[in-house]
Amino acid sequence: MSNAPSLLPPNATATERRLEQVGARISDIPTPVRDMWNPDACPVALLPWLAWGFGVDEWDSDWSEAQKRSAIKNALFVQKHKGTIGSVKRALAALGYDIVVQEWFNQIPAGDPGTFDVLLDSNQTGIDQAALTRILELIDRYKNLRSHLVRVRPSVTTRGGPILAGVCTVGHEITVPFDGPQYSDGSFAYDLMLDAMHYGEASTVGALDQLDTIVRAEMPSNSWKQQ
Repeated sequence: MSNAPSLLPPNATATERRLEQVGARISDIPTPVRDMWNPDACPVALLPWLAWGFGVDEWDSDWSEAQKRSAIKNALFVQKHKGTIGSVKRALAALGYDIVVQEWFNQIPAGDPGTFDVLLDSNQTGIDQAALTRILELIDRYKNLRSHLVRVRPSVTTRGGPILAGVCTVGHEITVPFDGPQYSDGSFAYDLMLDAMHYGEASTVGALDQLDTIVRAEMPSNSWKQQ
C-alpha cells in the first residue's frame, strides 16, 4: 500500500482507490526501453522490428539469432557507406561470408573498365544455390551503380591438421615346447596331429601303418636305389 496522499475525492469508489494504489507503484516496474534499441540486448521476438528501425534491407526469419543481431549491428555502417566495397563486405560478413572484391584495375590481366570479380571463401562447408542467389542479391543492392559484377569465384577452405597417435603395450612372450612327431626335414607333423584330433587317433595310426607298408613292403627295392 502506498503512503502517498490520495488525490481522489471523498466519494471515490473502491475500484478507483485500488487503481490509484496500483498507479502509485508503476515506477517500480522495470521498463528497459534502452534495451529495445540495443541489438545485443533486445529480445529475440522483437528483433524484426528493431531491424526495421535500423533500416536493414535484407532480412530472413530463418537466420540464426547471431546472424540477425549481426545484421542489425552492421546496418548503420552499411547504410552510411552504401555503394562502396566496404558496405558489400560488411553486409555479407554479417551473414557469415568472407569475400574479396577484385576491381578491374586490380586484376591480372586487367579486366574491362567498370567491372569487378568476387572471390567468395566458405569455411569448411560449401555454398548451395539458395545461398549463392542471396549473395548475388546483396552484392547488387550494396554495390555502386557504375560497377558490374562479371564472375563469382567460390572456394572452400578446410582447416585441418595432422593427427599423431602412439601406443605402448606390455606383455610376455611364452614358448610352448612341442614334443610330437616330426618329418625327416625336422618340421613338426602338425597335419597328422590335426588329423588325429578330427578323425581319432586310431584312424591316424592306421593310416601311418598303411603308408609304411606301402613304402617298405610293396614298393620295389630298386625304386629306393633309383631315388
